[in-house]
Order: sequence, then C-alpha cells, then structure tokens
Amino acid sequence: MARNESDRDDLLAELRTAVPRWELQVPFQSEPVVAGIRSEGRLSVYFSPDRCYHFDGCGGLRRSFVDGALYRSAGTTLSRLIRSRSSTHTYLDRYDLTAAELGEFLVIMRQHLAQLHASLVSREVTILRAVPEEGETLPELLQSVAQALDTESPLSPALRP
Repeated sequence: MARNESDRDDLLAELRTAVPRWELQVPFQSEPVVAGIRSEGRLSVYFSPDRCYHFDGCGGLRRSFVDGALYRSAGTTLSRLIRSRSSTHTYLDRYDLTAAELGEFLVIMRQHLAQLHASLVSREVTILRAVPEEGETLPELLQSVAQALDTESPLSPALRP
C-alpha cells in the first residue's frame, strides 16, 4: 500500500502482483474500477482509492481499505485499524466491529460487488487497460466476483496480527 493512502494515483500499477488485472469503466460510477486476480484465485477490487476489498481464493473477505481505515479479517468479525503516524513511528489503533457493524459493512460491500457483477453480466463495462493486454479474460473476473458474492462464509479465516 502507498505510504499515504491518498497517494494512490495508479491503482492498476499498485495491483502489480495480480495477473490478470483490469481497469474498467462501469456504468454505476464515474471513477474506473480496478480489479485483479492474484495467486490462488485471490480477488482484489478497487472501487476507488478509498474503497478496496481483497478476498481469499474461496471468496472470503481477507482485508479492506474503506474511508481511511484498514480492515482485517479476525475470522468472525473485522478488525478496523486506524493508522496514526509520528515522524518516526506508525501506530495502529484496533477496534473489532460489533455484529451489527459487521453486517452493515458486508451489506455495503455486497452492493458494490453486485453492481460490478451486474455490469459484467450485461457486458456494460469498457476495458480501459488490461494486463495482459491480449485475450478475453473477463469471464475469470465474473466468476471471482460471483464467488465473493455467493460464499457461505463472508470472511476469510483470521489473519495473523
């Protein structure tokens, strides 16, 4: 991640470990969506520089960045981590979401994913950039987004602290 989260000028470049990856113009928002599939089928989707979701190979949410906060799977909930920095140190203030807060977070996440899924199904996306450039790989993205929407367990196993 960028040292300062607001420094995310080229999300496609930031997602360099994902191949394939795409920058897509979608009808539901003016900003492009950047998505990629990392090793082991792990989907990452950036809806904006301030809203991204990273999933495991089974479609469970591993981590996220939303509205200036990092979120990490604790297995049964998400831990919200707020960064504070001094000139020499970075601190993370941790807060575990309540069941109600987790439910609200997941509803919003699924709304974004559902809009992307619908756009892919209806072929209402324009590929602005892709890596690799040649070949039609959007069906792979459609499958990964569908898996994240349909997974029985919305969260990945707890990530190590």
